Amino acid sequence: MEAKMKKYLVLISLELKKMKEYFLNVIMMISTLPVQIMIYIFMIYWLNEYQKLGEFKFSFFIMYYISILILKSIMMPAGTVCYYVYEDIRSGDLDRYLLLPISYIKKKYFENFANFIISFPLGFLIIMIANLFLQTGEKLIFLNIIYFFISALLGFTILFFIFEIIGILSFWFENTLSLRDIVWIVIQIFSGEMIPLFLLTERFQFLNYLPISYIYYYPVMILQGKSGNILYVFLMQIIWIAVLFSIANFAFKIGVNKYESQGG
Repeated sequence: MEAKMKKYLVLISLELKKMKEYFLNVIMMISTLPVQIMIYIFMIYWLNEYQKLGEFKFSFFIMYYISILILKSIMMPAGTVCYYVYEDIRSGDLDRYLLLPISYIKKKYFENFANFIISFPLGFLIIMIANLFLQTGEKLIFLNIIYFFISALLGFTILFFIFEIIGILSFWFENTLSLRDIVWIVIQIFSGEMIPLFLLTERFQFLNYLPISYIYYYPVMILQGKSGNILYVFLMQIIWIAVLFSIANFAFKIGVNKYESQGG
């Protein structure tokens, strides 16, 4: 067990050495946020003027969308795993990875995990500065910040496995990158990124139980102290991770058998 963990720690350390390049990519993504924030502020204004928002204030929505967009920038690289798995399968590079004494799926995860660890502090710092600068009146409680980090990491893991599964489908299908783009759109619309899920009608409340709602929406609601039962959120995230990991692992084993039977 200890030997296995050392292998994955080595992977993390190698990715951390690439910090400068990845750090710049995160900064570039975050630099595009002002335009997106302006669009969301318009949406907030409309909601504030024409909808009954109950206990939720205008300032809450400002911080909600800023936090969502920052978290999205931090997590977005998890979606690249689809392309890399696709490339490994199509190019035949998977052969050399199968010879390594480590799990291919776990290898890809820990590489992306390092990216998350690198970018999260910067993203959270921007959230803190925005909260102070905008004087929203929304206080960030220390315990909620800790829970936010845990939930964000679990949400990142869910996002990673969703796109790894899509990448693994490249064993059978050629056009998985188009499917990846469609899934990104679905996540954008139904994950709480565009419209907070609590504003949706009862017809759409089933979205609260899907894995995509636990990527951005619930971590941000935890940060703002509006999530309800935090332990329930953690439990649902862990369950979805277990389900998605099992699907990825099962599909990969079947895919590898097909891959090897065809001579790689």
